[in-house]
Amino acid sequence: YQRALKEASLARSDVAVAQTNTNLGNLYKELGNLREAVQCFEKALEITRKLHMDLQSSFILNNLGSVYYLQNDTDLALTYHEQSLALKEKQKDPDPADIASSALNVGVVLDQMGDYAKASTYFDRVLELSAKANVPRLHSLALYNYGEALRKQRRFAEATAKLKALVDEEDAAGDSSLGAAARVNLAEIA
Repeated sequence: YQRALKEASLARSDVAVAQTNTNLGNLYKELGNLREAVQCFEKALEITRKLHMDLQSSFILNNLGSVYYLQNDTDLALTYHEQSLALKEKQKDPDPADIASSALNVGVVLDQMGDYAKASTYFDRVLELSAKANVPRLHSLALYNYGEALRKQRRFAEATAKLKALVDEEDAAGDSSLGAAARVNLAEIA
């Protein structure tokens, strides 16, 4: 990636430099080098903002939010995820899946911060958008997180309904990645 970054710089392609920094940031994030990931994402964000590449900026903001979430800096994570969501919503033809992904991230951070009621409003939105966009994985993630937020609020009947819906969806799809966790939580509620 460093070589690609050098080549992009030599070619004087700001877009290539931004993309390479984004790729490098993702690599650093995966390796757990979060400080380096932030630096790369910030460089990429500076370029995409300068070039008015709002959709690309929204994806980079999402990456920054994820890194800060991993560092347990929920305030910064929330700020970046909210900025990402706002940019995606203002697109001429916004992709419901992109909006759902950012809304899910906002909801997860709010849940982590203990604002379960506000998180639930985002999970509701993700359920609607993911169904519209036909993205089962986002729908499953929303059901799971929504069920957990409701459980933490001691709204057990509603939590049970969301978690059972998740189990049913995953059973029908032959996927049990979240279904197993949902079954454990259902057992705890019962």
